Amino acid sequence: ALPQPIPLCDDRLRGLEIAYWTTVPVSNDTAAAIISLYLTGQHPVLGTFDADLFLADLVNHKLRFCSPLLVNAVLYFGCQAYTVFDAAAPRLAWLFYAEAKKLWDADKSTDSFLHVAALVNITYAGSSNGHDNEAMQFLGSLRKVARRLGLEDDAADDAPPSPTCPMSNDVRSRAHIAGYAFYYTYPAPKATPPLPIPGTPGFPMPSYMGSTFTSICKFWRLGREIVVLHAGAPESAADRVPLAAMESKYQQLLALAAEFPSEPQHGARIPHHAAVLQVWYHTAIITLMRPWCNKKVLLRTFDSSSASPESISTASLRQLKRLVVEIRLYYSEATHNIQWHPGLLFIANAVLANSERDHEWQFYFMACLYGYGALSPAFRVAALCFKGLLALAVESGKMPASRARFLVQALTRYGERLREQEQQQQRQQRDGEEVTGGETEHIYSGIQLNLDVAASKEKAGTVEELAKRLETTVLAEEGEGDEEDEDVLFEDLINFE
Repeated sequence: ALPQPIPLCDDRLRGLEIAYWTTVPVSNDTAAAIISLYLTGQHPVLGTFDADLFLADLVNHKLRFCSPLLVNAVLYFGCQAYTVFDAAAPRLAWLFYAEAKKLWDADKSTDSFLHVAALVNITYAGSSNGHDNEAMQFLGSLRKVARRLGLEDDAADDAPPSPTCPMSNDVRSRAHIAGYAFYYTYPAPKATPPLPIPGTPGFPMPSYMGSTFTSICKFWRLGREIVVLHAGAPESAADRVPLAAMESKYQQLLALAAEFPSEPQHGARIPHHAAVLQVWYHTAIITLMRPWCNKKVLLRTFDSSSASPESISTASLRQLKRLVVEIRLYYSEATHNIQWHPGLLFIANAVLANSERDHEWQFYFMACLYGYGALSPAFRVAALCFKGLLALAVESGKMPASRARFLVQALTRYGERLREQEQQQQRQQRDGEEVTGGETEHIYSGIQLNLDVAASKEKAGTVEELAKRLETTVLAEEGEGDEEDEDVLFEDLINFE
């Protein structure tokens, strides 16, 4: 099928002249659609730059809040999601990645806030596209640039904005980039710059971002503190951290949730970015509670006798299950926004560990598996996570190796059919440059897929290692795998909307 039209989130994109920013052979309409999809999909939860200032300079050919490196980084990341709408997008993505690397090599001696925003996007895109090793190199460069620019300092030098005294464009841009662009990186920043939060009075955001990012900024400030609190060996966190300190962070998380975007009336759904925030929120609670779940302790600031870390984690897991099912059922973004995948990871680990007590564990495990399958056309790392989850299931004795082999073979056939569509589309259009290499290289990811700390100490639990173990054992056997009844609907379960 030919590319589907994507409505533009901002009319200014109609005036885009993309050849000013990149040498990649792409039409203005396609580039505008990719950028629009990025701004409505990834940007409301990542917010790595001020979108309004970026768009103004993008279409007016100015370099104050936009740069060739940032444009190519955004197009590279955006192309991954655009794969769902245009089968030729993966090949285009590699061209934008090559262009971004060339531009970075030519300008890495200069430190700038726009470089930070661009490097964050290249890092995210690299991780989700299955070359985490290169992504980590960009992350290293990002942290060095950020430190040299003083982005990890905690000194305040800007007055808070107000309706009568709005902030300057430079402060707006710096607040997005310095304050929040690299909060998702690891290790956590050393300090929290006291910069204005986007979406607060005097700091407007585009309507397509809603109010979610304002809550996300506050969430990541608190998330950084939780990471610092738990720093060190995970298995001994409960011995290093006072229970009162953990409980204080939990109280802060509860207070923060009261500020989240409210549920719409009349049965409408919250925006997809608000659903992603809720997924992150409940994974944060489970992470905070995990070191204490096997200890017989109660949270002292609650009257309930059941306010134990384990019961709180169980409640958040219940919410995660609901969210993941709703995202798959009701949100088209489930196929082209990978930011919700931590929910898949946490649920799969939990149901495998508690399969004897959770009678619905198979339903939720397969829901997670199909969730990664649905993401795999756009994000190559999702296919690796698919295999990693199967490795966990086989190694824990929860799934026969023959069925795991069938499911991997089914995903492979699914991917091959999509590549055939891409080749057919290229033959129809014949207006794009052929790309060789890159897209067929080894997929690597350092995502920690096995959250069982003890098990991970005995066997590496990264998605890369798990997938490799599956390849050398289960997938090394000859012949077709054995399917179960529901497996005949493999592609239907991945593609349903």
